[in-house]
Amino acid sequence: MDSLPWLILPVLLPLPALALPCPLYRKGWGCDQLRQYSEVIQEQLTTWEFTPSEKEIALLLLKGLSFEEIAGIRDAKEKTVRQQATAIYRKSGLNGRHEFAAWFFEDFLH
Repeated sequence: MDSLPWLILPVLLPLPALALPCPLYRKGWGCDQLRQYSEVIQEQLTTWEFTPSEKEIALLLLKGLSFEEIAGIRDAKEKTVRQQATAIYRKSGLNGRHEFAAWFFEDFLH
């Protein structure tokens, strides 16, 4: 379970400014595997017809950032981020941040 926060790392690949050390790489995950996982996430966000802003917010939500933190990063109002998160959950058919994250990471937990 202590490796769970690092499952989010592939989400960071499209956001190089937020890149962190790569413990998955040290545990045998290659760059190709991480890139493929990131591509799968991006493809799903496209399938759900997210706007570019919604895609960015979705990745930051998966990373675990709060609405306040996301608003600060994006130089937006927290209310705007909340509204976009609501659209993300509606478009994905999922109920909230936890269900949204679980949709992407559930297979890792078996």
